[in-house]
Amino acid sequence: MPNESVGHGLHLALMLTGMVCGPISAVWMLMSWSDGKKYRRLKSGVGIVARWTVDAARWEWFRGESKEWDKRPGVGANLVNLDQTCGPAGLEIVLTGDALLVGKHFVSFEPNVAFRAYPGWIDIHFTIVKPKGPAMPVNLRIPLAPSPGSDALGARIVETFRAARAAGNKPFMVFSKAQFLLIFFGGFFGLTGLAIALSYLLKRGP
Repeated sequence: MPNESVGHGLHLALMLTGMVCGPISAVWMLMSWSDGKKYRRLKSGVGIVARWTVDAARWEWFRGESKEWDKRPGVGANLVNLDQTCGPAGLEIVLTGDALLVGKHFVSFEPNVAFRAYPGWIDIHFTIVKPKGPAMPVNLRIPLAPSPGSDALGARIVETFRAARAAGNKPFMVFSKAQFLLIFFGGFFGLTGLAIALSYLLKRGP
């Protein structure tokens, strides 16, 4: 006689695996779709706060300065891809209310993003809060185009960004990714547990 408990156990294991992998795939697809939407909006010119181009000399200067800043105690490493080559036309930087494009490097912001302007460059900082473990700080430092009014330009960009956010030009996803995951999986496993309990009670009968 075949052991039916083995079959039931295998069936349960496969069902639980599918229940876990299915939502994870769905969440990953939703996050990718959200970032893709932000990227398409940026490339189509929707919600742009500022855009400018730095030439090769400025880019090389900033790369050297950024590497020196990264060595300072207490200063987070710049996560912008500085290894990109600046062509003859320069390297374009585009900023929206929820994302940044430096050359070919695209970054999607978290809702807690903050800006600070310095002479010749801008510092962007946000934190990715994880369901478990320490939060991940993200530092993005970008150069401004050299011009007589570049120092004031940085402050104007920061104020324009804040005004756009206050006026309602907020990130596509109002929750951080960690908060979204907590809400999604908390609700999913809560409903799954309730369904299993009801199924068990129905099988037991009166």
